[in-house]
Amino acid sequence: MTDSKEVYASELYNQINVWENVVKACMKTFQQKSDPSYTLDFRWDIYQKVRKFLKIDSIYFTPSILDEYNISWYDDCYLERYEVQHFDEDFIKRCVKFLEGKGVEPTEIPSMINKIKEEILEEGIGGFENDW
Repeated sequence: MTDSKEVYASELYNQINVWENVVKACMKTFQQKSDPSYTLDFRWDIYQKVRKFLKIDSIYFTPSILDEYNISWYDDCYLERYEVQHFDEDFIKRCVKFLEGKGVEPTEIPSMINKIKEEILEEGIGGFENDW
C-alpha cells in the first residue's frame, strides 16, 4: 500500500512541476509581449490570459486617472474592505460607469480606459485588495 501512495505522490509532484513550468512560460511570454510596440488590445488580451497567475497586491491601487476623480472603491464601486478587485473586464466596466457618473464626455472615456489599461500592464499585478 505504501508503494502506491509513493507513486501517486511522485506523479502528483511531477504534475505540479509541469504546471509550474507552464505558468513560468506564460509569464515569460507575457513579459516579452508587454512591449509597447505591440498593440494595446494584443497586450491586454495576453494579460487577461495570464492575469490569474499574477500576484494580488495587498497595497491599495488606483490608476492615476481614477485617482484624479477621487474614486472611492467602496462608495463609488461598492467594493468592500479587504475585497479583492481583479483587473478583468468587470473592473473596466466599473471604471467606465464611474467616469460616466463623473460627467466625463463619452468620447473621452475610451482613451482614458486605454491609459488605465497601460498603467495596469506597467504594474504587472493581477489585482489589489481594497485595504482602505
